[in-house]
Amino acid sequence: MTDPNLFLPHFAAATTGAIVLLNIILMILVGRQRGATKTNLGDGDPNGPLYRAIRSHGNLAENAGLVLVALALLELLTGPTAYVQGLCGLFLVARLAHPVGLSGSIMPLRALGALGTVFVSVGVAVLLLQATLFA
Repeated sequence: MTDPNLFLPHFAAATTGAIVLLNIILMILVGRQRGATKTNLGDGDPNGPLYRAIRSHGNLAENAGLVLVALALLELLTGPTAYVQGLCGLFLVARLAHPVGLSGSIMPLRALGALGTVFVSVGVAVLLLQATLFA
């Protein structure tokens, strides 16, 4: 049975594709740092580049899955609204900003990336509750 009120989550799918590519890039950067520091296991110096690379990759892994599922569910329920599109875009920017900041290049980007992720998480949670409980 197909519900005519469900939409295909194109924006969430595109966002997921971009996040998967970012995950692969961060994974490669961890591998490169392991080779450069000759650290086979563990995370090395807490102030070193390997530790930062691992945290960048880990932080994405901690946050991306649940937010991407939530964005897909929201788009399935509400369609490609401006809210969905905006949240997808902000999530991508936040997830890109965080590892750039954590790498030490522009440290305030780390905080902006984390804040953006929290903002998107809260926003998508509220919109999902509104779409399901108060519709």
